[in-house]
Amino acid sequence: MIAATRSELISDSLKLLIWVGGVVTTIAGSWIASKIHVYHDNRKAHRNELNEKVLGPLLSCLEDQFAPLLTRRRPAVTAEWTAVSFAVSAPSTEAQTKFDLVLEAENPWRKFKAAVDRALYQDAKTTHLPDLLNRAEEFASAWEGYAAQVLEWIQEMSYQLSTATDIPPMKGGTATGPFVDSGFLGSFLYARLCQIPVGTLSKRPSGGDLWELHCSNTNVAMAPPDKLNLLTNRVDALIASQEQKGELFISRTEELAKELDDLEGEVRLVLANSRLQKRCNLVSFF
Repeated sequence: MIAATRSELISDSLKLLIWVGGVVTTIAGSWIASKIHVYHDNRKAHRNELNEKVLGPLLSCLEDQFAPLLTRRRPAVTAEWTAVSFAVSAPSTEAQTKFDLVLEAENPWRKFKAAVDRALYQDAKTTHLPDLLNRAEEFASAWEGYAAQVLEWIQEMSYQLSTATDIPPMKGGTATGPFVDSGFLGSFLYARLCQIPVGTLSKRPSGGDLWELHCSNTNVAMAPPDKLNLLTNRVDALIASQEQKGELFISRTEELAKELDDLEGEVRLVLANSRLQKRCNLVSFF
């Protein structure tokens, strides 16, 4: 009788242990399953965040900013009104800040990096997409080098035009007498030689002894007719002498355009991928 009771107690104890073990296993399994679900949801959210704040802006930068430059719909160098000096002791009737047109190379990558989320970009570069972003940075560096060469070329041609006649250079964007905007004319030459849309130069009387040289609606020079003729002759001479160099710059833009097309394709492929590549510290399991 006692032996039977002990046997029943042992049996009941084993059943209880099995039941408790089952309950614990069920709870643990449910907890782990929940953690896995949350982890994958967080990875999906992180992927979407990378797409929205890094890859999307990157593709926009490539398509909307770089593409018009490399298809030569927009120039690589533009003239911007820039503060060039500040006079603390300027008279009360004069502005303290002096502005002038300054040639600047276009740099879409700098604008992209200034606007992109830095932490997410670094995470993508070091963990998820190192090859893609390293290639993007190499492309941006190649463009920066090209644009710097264009800027140097324009400055060289501008200098040659500024010394071709004794017409005074334009200063401060105002003209009350003879002047020439050699920087604009250097940019005009670059656009002509690289097949970038640009207007034509035309001469017209100013109402006095001076004539004006216009490009579309921009007055780029004003001088006596003989000096203005000398200036335009020099412009035409530079078009002829710099034609081969212009072809080299065109060839380089075509090479960069091919790299851009390949890079855009890679970015689109990653955006279409539904999975986040590799793990990172921004999304942890526990």
